[in-house]
Amino acid sequence: MAARAFRICPNTLSNWEKHADPCSETVGSTVRPTPPITRLADVVRSQTMLRLGFGGEDLVAQALARAGWKVSARSIRRIGRARGQPERPPPDVETGPRSRHPVAAHFTHHVWMMDVSVVQALLGGEHYLAAVFDAFSRAPLALATYERKPGAAAMARLLKAAVRAFGAPKYLITDRGGEFTGSVFRRTIARSGVVQRFGSTHNLFATARLERFHPPLTIGDLERRLEPALTHYLCLRPHQGLRGATPAEAFLQLPPAHARAVSPPRARPREGPPSGPFAIEFLDPKERRFPFLRTA
Repeated sequence: MAARAFRICPNTLSNWEKHADPCSETVGSTVRPTPPITRLADVVRSQTMLRLGFGGEDLVAQALARAGWKVSARSIRRIGRARGQPERPPPDVETGPRSRHPVAAHFTHHVWMMDVSVVQALLGGEHYLAAVFDAFSRAPLALATYERKPGAAAMARLLKAAVRAFGAPKYLITDRGGEFTGSVFRRTIARSGVVQRFGSTHNLFATARLERFHPPLTIGDLERRLEPALTHYLCLRPHQGLRGATPAEAFLQLPPAHARAVSPPRARPREGPPSGPFAIEFLDPKERRFPFLRTA
């Protein structure tokens, strides 16, 4: 009769009577909403990695996506602020004003870049690192080290080696240094059927895309340090210009690893899994450089 008088279901009235507390002095409720937990679990928040050399929040988010967790850069930034970490590290490469009519790379081996970088030696002096890069995939195609600044003949030999291995591109972007404007190099360009274009010193970014080296002792030391640096840059470090893919994935046209990322676990503070599925390792463990995530 009570259910009919209040026009409710008898089962509802029965549930109310089961949960009734005669000692309670307040009106209770049998409906207790459980909102979804959107907070990232502690194990996720502990792997923001902003202080371990991964880069800013964008690169950290891309590194986690390659490993399997989809976390936004905004969440990484918010966690970093809460943990007292820097919001964003300084950029690796300074960029200047862009050219009005830049050459855009539309596919692999469409546009190449060549550059020579100076590497300061630990005990004084300078070493030189020359590189040929594919502009579309950002993949290094040929590198050479020199104890003295290379000239046009050395750059011509390096370009010939890259052309023999991969075929000639349509465009080659260099700066206006003597090693790229000398007659020997210009003849090699003409014979290969390549169109040379010049970029400013602020906009050219061939060897500057590699990780910076600690000062090497000798040219042999520099060559030994090239291996982990190139491995990290080519195969492990996601590239923002490639939408999170690595240069190797773009060069080989492979599906990027971050496409398989899933949402990480959510939990309240001090809840959730005790450890994550990833371990942070370094290609150079002695210097703790070139970090990457490995499935634990």
